[in-house]
Amino acid sequence: ILRSVRRRDPGGRCEYAILMVFATYGLRVSDVAALRLDDIRWREGSIAIHVEKTGRALVLPLTDPIGDALAITSSVPGHTAIVARCSSRCRSRSFL
Repeated sequence: ILRSVRRRDPGGRCEYAILMVFATYGLRVSDVAALRLDDIRWREGSIAIHVEKTGRALVLPLTDPIGDALAITSSVPGHTAIVARCSSRCRSRSFL
């Protein structure tokens, strides 16, 4: 699935970032949809997930491939949610 994503356009890069999070961490859709840029601890090399099902926080290592994929989402002003940033780049697509 990851190979089929067109990463040359902004929408494809966002889709790739979201799919990488799913594939690497095995999170639920609700957990990924709630993920915010503030949850990424770049300097510490970790990502904090608020797991909706359990209500607990989960801190996972931020791998280099995930960090690289998520870094592209920081260029859309006015949004703090990662999925919102991606959807604002490609409004004609419905990904989540």
